[in-house]
Amino acid sequence: MRIKGHTLQLLGTILVLTGIYVLAAKLGLSLAFIHPSATPVWPPTGITLAALLILGNRVWPGILLGAFLANITTAGSVTTSLAIAGGNTLEGLVGAYLVNRFANGPHFCERPQDIFRFTLLAGVVSTMVSATIGVTTLALSGLASWTDYTSIWLTWWLGDAMGDFIIAPLLMLWSENPSVRWNRYEIFELALLLLSLFLIGQMIFGGVLPTNAKNYPLDFLCVPVLVWTAFRFGPRETATTAVMLSGIALWGTLHGFGPFAKDTLNESLLLLQLFMGCTAVMALVFAVILLDRKRAEEVHARLAAIVESSVDAIVGITLDRTVVSWNRAAERLFGYPAGDAIGNPISFVMPPDRVHEESQIIDRLKRGEYIDHFETVQRRKDGQEFPVSLTISPIKDATGKIIGASKNVRDISDKKRAEEQIQASLKEKEVLLREIHHRVKNNLQVIYSLLRLQSRLVTDPKASALFKDSQARVRAMALVHETLCQSKNLSRIDMSEYSRTLTRRLFESYGISSDTLGLNLNIAPVSFSMETAVSCGQLINELVSNCLKHAFPNGRTGDVTVELLSNGNDTYLLTVSDNGVGLPPDFEVGKAESLGWQLVPMLVEQLNGTFELQERAGTTVRLTFSEIHYKGRI
Repeated sequence: MRIKGHTLQLLGTILVLTGIYVLAAKLGLSLAFIHPSATPVWPPTGITLAALLILGNRVWPGILLGAFLANITTAGSVTTSLAIAGGNTLEGLVGAYLVNRFANGPHFCERPQDIFRFTLLAGVVSTMVSATIGVTTLALSGLASWTDYTSIWLTWWLGDAMGDFIIAPLLMLWSENPSVRWNRYEIFELALLLLSLFLIGQMIFGGVLPTNAKNYPLDFLCVPVLVWTAFRFGPRETATTAVMLSGIALWGTLHGFGPFAKDTLNESLLLLQLFMGCTAVMALVFAVILLDRKRAEEVHARLAAIVESSVDAIVGITLDRTVVSWNRAAERLFGYPAGDAIGNPISFVMPPDRVHEESQIIDRLKRGEYIDHFETVQRRKDGQEFPVSLTISPIKDATGKIIGASKNVRDISDKKRAEEQIQASLKEKEVLLREIHHRVKNNLQVIYSLLRLQSRLVTDPKASALFKDSQARVRAMALVHETLCQSKNLSRIDMSEYSRTLTRRLFESYGISSDTLGLNLNIAPVSFSMETAVSCGQLINELVSNCLKHAFPNGRTGDVTVELLSNGNDTYLLTVSDNGVGLPPDFEVGKAESLGWQLVPMLVEQLNGTFELQERAGTTVRLTFSEIHYKGRI
């Protein structure tokens, strides 16, 4: 249903376009004096081009049908009418393609250069297609003499070209902006404009002047009306005024009035159309230039207002470092009024030892660089120096050449003072944290010493072993705080240095010589938070202690290996292995009586990890875990 509705809508558009084309064609052919099919006034060309630009090439059947009906009911046969209609359609399609390709398409009235391209490509080039096909068809069919080919072709071509020049811009501009938003003052001015247009039209083309004045070049009086319209209203109203003036001039010339009334009506209309076409195009270009200038002035005014209201100092300088603009914020920041700053070298706001920075900045700008948040020091009128942040961008002319620089200057004195206060506060906190870690380490060391002293009074070997295990666990925790106390980073612990120190102290604690057992460490350069380091350190302590106590009985020699590697994806692999006697055949971690093997699963759970026990050529424990994320402390 939607496709059917779309097809019906397209068919209706084509039929409406056909009707408009036929009416406009009949109007134009009523002014054909040199040949029934060639007229110097041909509005359908402009209608065709506007329709193809607005509605697209899909409406070409309406143009073909309208041109055929207009010609078949005027003169010629079905064959000649089809050929002429085909030429008119092809002319429109070529013109629309050229305008879309080279003249900004439906928006060709927005820039002067596009209007000139439209004039050349659509008005001059594409209209030659219809004139050539049409006149050649008439000559080949015997409806026109070959001797009259040039005059008929010129009339046909000029009539089509002027249709593009005068009608197409009018339709395009009103289709883009059909709404009327004139206030009462503009309506009053528009009424005066129309009255002036009527009076001047009557003076030039109405025959109200004496007969001996008709040979005077009074046509220049049309220009002020068009300039007035262009200056006060815009391109749309200028194109409308040009069409209205063209209609008045056409009526007067047909009645023998005005400077273009010559011996023959065809010659008179050709001269009139040339004048009105050229005048309409130039008036439209003038209107667009004025509109661009108004827009540029509005943009400039908005930018100037933004610059003036900016809280940052904005300074414009040339490549030779001369100040050319100085906003109010710059006056407040530096203490110099704009009159004292503009025209002087920018070095007057720079300390003597910073003057060289300006030449370096200019050199970077010449290379097309944009300088963002460049911190330096500048100087106020009273000689006080203060820190600033500069954002500097190049200023380019219309050709893209760098002609200067825009400097955005922000006083960062408060920011620097705040940074100094933060740094001082951080320094105090760092000292405090180091002191806390130092005291915790000392307290744990006291506990370690107490356990050691108490163990000397214990004669039972099993109890003595328990004391020694507890000492090792306390020392492992104390070592974390000792490492943090000595580290530059108080939030992370270097596991490589920590692991080496921990395992070395375990060997010393159990009195094991390097000649008896070898220690192999493979610790990746990773760092952990204190929470993760404590749990990981306890795991290393328990597993290495088990190796040292049970894997090498009766002075047996061997090796203990500790590896800590990163698996990627924020997971880590801890491996502790030995080549000792291995675990008993009936050993189960969950049923183990030793505190160490009871602690291992608990510590692994704290690390959100898993562990695997392998018994081949000794004992190997592999633990995969993730770092504990800090959740905050109270």
